[in-house]
Amino acid sequence: MDAGWWITAGSLALGRLLTAEKRLIAAALGGAPARAHGRLHGRAGAAESFRRAGSSADKEPARSPRWSVIVPARDEAGNLRLLLPLLLRQTVHADIVVVDDGSEDGTAAVAAAHAGVRTVPAGDLPAGWRGKNWACSRGAAAAEGSRIVFLDADARPAPDFLEALSAVCSPGAVVTVQPWHRAASRREQLSAMLNAAVIAGSGRFAAWSRIGGSRPGSFGPCLACWRDDYEAVGGHEAVKGEILDHDRLAARFADCGRRSLALLGGDRLAFRMYAEGWGEMTAGWSKSIALGAGGTPAAALLLMIGWVSGLTGAAAAWTEQLLRAAAALVHGALPDLGSLAAAALLYALAALSARRAWRHAGSFGWPAALLYPLPLLYFFAVFAHSLYRSFFRRRVSWKGRDLDVG
Repeated sequence: MDAGWWITAGSLALGRLLTAEKRLIAAALGGAPARAHGRLHGRAGAAESFRRAGSSADKEPARSPRWSVIVPARDEAGNLRLLLPLLLRQTVHADIVVVDDGSEDGTAAVAAAHAGVRTVPAGDLPAGWRGKNWACSRGAAAAEGSRIVFLDADARPAPDFLEALSAVCSPGAVVTVQPWHRAASRREQLSAMLNAAVIAGSGRFAAWSRIGGSRPGSFGPCLACWRDDYEAVGGHEAVKGEILDHDRLAARFADCGRRSLALLGGDRLAFRMYAEGWGEMTAGWSKSIALGAGGTPAAALLLMIGWVSGLTGAAAAWTEQLLRAAAALVHGALPDLGSLAAAALLYALAALSARRAWRHAGSFGWPAALLYPLPLLYFFAVFAHSLYRSFFRRRVSWKGRDLDVG
């Protein structure tokens, strides 16, 4: 192996620094990282580890406070048909509020058809507010519980989701959760690298806790806290103009002296994103990159660039050696078996690194890992599309709204 190959191998090792296995396992909501469909198994539990981390002042009262689940929904009729029955079957009783954010697909009617679900119209969007932030604020105002969770409509909670969340959502803390991605089609398998980037880019699971001294990021699909804490930090009004609403709200908690926890959905919370087709998937991920890139801690971003460079280098080295071997055979010569074996080993290490990182993000199995250059190419394509939208169009569109990223 020449020097370039050793550099590639070293770059692949950055993935282990960026996503430390023990931290990923311990961050599973409810302490059950075992996953169906070939999921990861482990012993560490997030609930127990974070209970130990809390001070005695953070201990929860003996009573069991009622939860309010707030679902901001804009044209989410199809998702609500799946989500609401799951929320109604929770082992912990909850007040369920759907905020209809100007939907045109019968979202409000679907919510009203479920007994035990209240529907709140978002109304006109005030000046200075982002749509989702306003919808969340309206839902919080209508909520009756002493603890509240803001949940995206495409989430799929297990029956004990709120029970598991209760174990880690103590007074003085905000909890954000990244759901497990059920990638059901071959097309969705191509998003493996993008899902891994969400987790790695947060900086939460690096080998050291406060990566590069920067505040680690948080996750957007699910945010939970006590109502008293939510009101004390100013709620969504304090971040009303922010695009990364829940990341900024979690940062607001930290700025106000409260703890911010970021967990992985594990068995308790899943979602299926962008199931409709290529257009929706590419637009959705482009939007996420355009809006989220600025929130990535600098050290996590550098490690991510190095790791992706290693994956790219391993794929390039393997491709080059295959082409050289084919050319040698065509001319009646023997290929360089030593270089071919070294490139194969490097490629295998890269596939293992990819598999290790994204198995925590969703149902991305070995076939996707062995063909990891395809998800990697899709990652680059979406990234390029996002750069075009961000720097030339200077805005992205989602669900009929233009979001200025200039």
